[in-house]
Amino acid sequence: MMGGVKERTRVIDRSNGPGLNSFLQMETYLTEMQDRQHRMSNIIISNIKESNQTTRSSRILDDTNNIKAVLSPIDLDDTYKFKIQRLGKFDPENNRFINVILPSLDHALNILRNKNKITIPGVKIFGDQTKAQKEYYLHLKKAVNRTWR
Repeated sequence: MMGGVKERTRVIDRSNGPGLNSFLQMETYLTEMQDRQHRMSNIIISNIKESNQTTRSSRILDDTNNIKAVLSPIDLDDTYKFKIQRLGKFDPENNRFINVILPSLDHALNILRNKNKITIPGVKIFGDQTKAQKEYYLHLKKAVNRTWR
């Protein structure tokens, strides 16, 4: 009986070779693509002051009004209904990023293309990126900096 267990273990060990590795790579790739697809209609806004309100609904209303004020220089129509979410843990010393979830990719692209119209100092708008995208763009930035030195 013991020999049978060892033989089965060898068969399992052989099957965990390149096939399993390529399966895990494909799973990682598909997960990354799903995450990117999910984030495509999101934008991130930074440097919007945290609300002093005591209730959650009041803070959300303040943030919503602040975002509408920031985006007011961009011509937005009535289809720009959005949800918001502050990212990270509250820290009274720092303002957290706000994830703005828009109804479609077109809405997000319109805002990103026209973000130069926003005149409020310090406020920045950028696309919601996955961790892999952030690492890739950081790598590209470092490579460009090395070539220009």
